[in-house]
Amino acid sequence: LVSAVFGIMWKEKLTQDDIYSHLWNVTFEGTTCSVLACFANPVEGTYDRSPTSGDIDEGESRFFSSLAVPLAKGQKGSFSGSSANFDFVVDDAAVGEVDESDIVVTLYSPWGGVQKSEDDKDKEKKDDKNASSLTMTNYPKCKKVASQLSGSMDSDWIASTETKTKCLRLSNAWFEFFQGLNSWKRDRRTLGWLPTKPQSPPWNVDEITIIGLLLNSDSKFKKSWTNILQYAFLNRTESATSMKWYLLKGKESYRIEHYGRGMTNENRIKLAKRLARKNMLGLFDIGTPKKDPHPNARLESQLRKHGIIDDGTDDFERKRLCVQYRGIFD
Repeated sequence: LVSAVFGIMWKEKLTQDDIYSHLWNVTFEGTTCSVLACFANPVEGTYDRSPTSGDIDEGESRFFSSLAVPLAKGQKGSFSGSSANFDFVVDDAAVGEVDESDIVVTLYSPWGGVQKSEDDKDKEKKDDKNASSLTMTNYPKCKKVASQLSGSMDSDWIASTETKTKCLRLSNAWFEFFQGLNSWKRDRRTLGWLPTKPQSPPWNVDEITIIGLLLNSDSKFKKSWTNILQYAFLNRTESATSMKWYLLKGKESYRIEHYGRGMTNENRIKLAKRLARKNMLGLFDIGTPKKDPHPNARLESQLRKHGIIDDGTDDFERKRLCVQYRGIFD
């Protein structure tokens, strides 16, 4: 499943990551684990962390075959990793016939970049000739799905007016958050903490990519903001986004010149919409911003977590330990 989705992501240029960069967590019918074996480094045979008792060491097949309840139509699950999160639904538990002409994705191969000897190539040819007489069908099969996104500069990627309303409400909440004294800064003279306005978060890769794709598709800022950017960048103002837009268009154009290379303008806009939806949903998950906790409270929480202080620690000792560990757990 992950291999098929990664094939789609590579085909649509949605990722430059490698399938072996990290573990994938699979959740299905209330069971959660990390799938390991398919995602070891194919050359070195290593994992990105040591397996635990909750991990499956033989990949998806072992996981699904170990379920207490057999596969049935309508069951739901999900995969999550650093590169992508996706849900899946069991369409059928039986193997059926699939028209190979409908298949749009070849399963991702980890050995594509590995140099093979002539003997290995000859052996592969013999194996292919023997395999051609077999009727076994490989799965999963990924059929082409009609894209619901257009390549025009409009807001068709927003599912409903309710979603737009939610975006505007959350955008206003972020604006008020940045206007209020909802963060803290260190007083250099007293070394105490003073309330201050929060700073905007650094621009992440997806945000830069969205702007880069729109710039490289010859889109104008005002239309881009109205139809895409205001819903994707809920925690940023129009003026701040405009400044970043024209900075990337001018002095920092080298950062985005390769985004969407080889794609048509329509496909660049489609990809920008996909990434915009991803960014929007991520901000939905964060929800309404809240005032930052006092740094001393955060530090004390870390000290409790590490067992350095507890409810029995008196005030003097607690303050002394906070001073001692300041800068370590901040």
